[in-house]
Parts: sequence; C-alpha cells; structure tokens
Amino acid sequence: MPAFTNVPIRKETLSIELSEHEAALFDAARLPLYGNDEGAALRDLLFTWWEERYLGANAGAPVIGEKA
Repeated sequence: MPAFTNVPIRKETLSIELSEHEAALFDAARLPLYGNDEGAALRDLLFTWWEERYLGANAGAPVIGEKA
C-alpha cells in the first residue's frame, strides 16, 4: 500500500453516466488492456488525457520545454 505523507488518500465510489456511443468507445479502449476492471481503465484514460492536455505529454512521458 503506498503511503503519501502530504496527500490524504480515500476511496470513493463514483457513478458515471455514458451514452451508448461513449460506452462503446470506453469499452473499445478498456477491453484490450483492462478487461472488466472499469476503474483501472477510467483512471488510465483520465490521466492519459490530463497528461496530454496539460503536460503536452504522450504515453505518460512529461515534455520538457515548450509544446511544439
């Protein structure tokens, strides 16, 4: 179990509503890597999106310097 000194960690159940189209897109991304683990897939997709949008990173690697 990771222990973070500056961050309180708590688990919380969230319900996320998706349209049929969104659910199909999520399943297409989820199934090859995560199978039935929707939580792990959602975390990975969310963090990948955040890194690409806010860090200009691809595949989780931080970009150093300005965005191209």
